[in-house]
Amino acid sequence: MINIRKATTKDSKQILDLSNEYNVRMASFNSYIISSDEHEKWFSEKLKDKNCLFLIGELNNEFAAQIRFDKKETLVIISISVIPDLRNKGIGKLLFLESLKELKKTFPNVEKIVAKIKSNNKQSIFYFESLGFVLDKEYLLNDIKIVEYIYKTKQEIQIEGK
Repeated sequence: MINIRKATTKDSKQILDLSNEYNVRMASFNSYIISSDEHEKWFSEKLKDKNCLFLIGELNNEFAAQIRFDKKETLVIISISVIPDLRNKGIGKLLFLESLKELKKTFPNVEKIVAKIKSNNKQSIFYFESLGFVLDKEYLLNDIKIVEYIYKTKQEIQIEGK
């Protein structure tokens, strides 16, 4: 059974471990390993941030993923990481669709969801395209080629979030 809930301080270690997993680091804009101290500071700030919706995805009551929406005016930037054992099994899609319900409740005025992805991260591009995200733009960020995908409008999120 899939479940989405808000992250708490108790989730810190599992999120750090997932964040430092090799494939997650390679997909990130900064590929260095995150220290425990650095993570604790960042995580504590994110939990307090009123413009951040930090969710935990669970499968059969076990940690499966982190899903984060960082709000900037009428859009949110999404970050999602699924544990290695559950990748490529459709769990990420179910978790995303469930997270839309929480997004609608928390930030009802959001008009766009933006995914920023390294252009060589074919797996993430395929994932977001399979969810209905469409390519919006490409650019360089610190010499890294980035593709930006956009998901739906406010009206479509409301329909899907019913």
